[in-house]
Amino acid sequence: MTYHPDMSKFTRIASRTGTLTVLVGALLSGVLPGCGSGSKDGGKCTYTDYAGTCRGTGGTEFTFTGMIGGMPATFAGNSLNDGETLALDEERACTLSYIAEGTCTPCEIGIGACGTEAIAGQP
Repeated sequence: MTYHPDMSKFTRIASRTGTLTVLVGALLSGVLPGCGSGSKDGGKCTYTDYAGTCRGTGGTEFTFTGMIGGMPATFAGNSLNDGETLALDEERACTLSYIAEGTCTPCEIGIGACGTEAIAGQP
């Protein structure tokens, strides 16, 4: 047992292959609550949605523009999903979703994947 002065009680430090391996294995197999069948990858996750506009920037990328937390936001460099098309300067209504609870994908946009700007802009 090792005592950490910033914690209120003793904490057992897991060995390299002991408790940590068992915990990771249980998480991956869905044994722990919230990680089994019937839930999203990573557990039961909830998202906060923000309506906006997605505008094609050429190729397979687009820019999201909308209001997040009452402030205007524009995030470039997002990638379209396979099968989605958005011509240069074509606009379409879309929704950006940031994770509010759980350990699933932190940022999603209905027509594609969040780029680094959108991920960094999470409130």
